[in-house]
Amino acid sequence: MEKEVRDYLLDHFLGNNLFSNCQYGFFKGQSTVLQLLHMMDEWTECLKRGGQINAIYTDFEKKHLIRSHNNNYYKH
Repeated sequence: MEKEVRDYLLDHFLGNNLFSNCQYGFFKGQSTVLQLLHMMDEWTECLKRGGQINAIYTDFEKKHLIRSHNNNYYKH
């Protein structure tokens, strides 16, 4: 059932262009590594033109269990 709901919603969002072309890490072929490479190219061009770069990056974890440095697991 979950797969059907997910597929239906994904088809709806894709069919109605509700996702940004700048979305990375969610679609096949749009990895976060590609996003970082793209941004590096953008920043390099900006700096070549004498521009300034201000950036904030965040990392949202997918894991529900986090491993602490003392090897204990806890729910996040």
